[in-house]
Amino acid sequence: MASQRLLPIAEEFIFIGLLLNKLLKKNINLHLAILLQACFFVLLHNFAYQNTQSSNICIVQSVVDASLFGYAKYYTKSIYTPIAMHITGNLIATLERFIL
Repeated sequence: MASQRLLPIAEEFIFIGLLLNKLLKKNINLHLAILLQACFFVLLHNFAYQNTQSSNICIVQSVVDASLFGYAKYYTKSIYTPIAMHITGNLIATLERFIL
């Protein structure tokens, strides 16, 4: 259970802290760098693609979320902002399962 709580932190350090920073240091356009890190996030984020509407919505939502995390890091200059956003998003998703 503790590993699940640490996962958003580890993911943000890998995808935002390392990957996005490396892309930006290579002088890749900000928006393209954020889109690339978001796509890697989705590809490596353990999705079982099922070609269903629900699966497709989940993938699109994850790209949007990862992009927002990237912009948050870039504009706040802090890794803690996307970490807090990721944890909050996971908490909301967990609560939705109990409500819906």
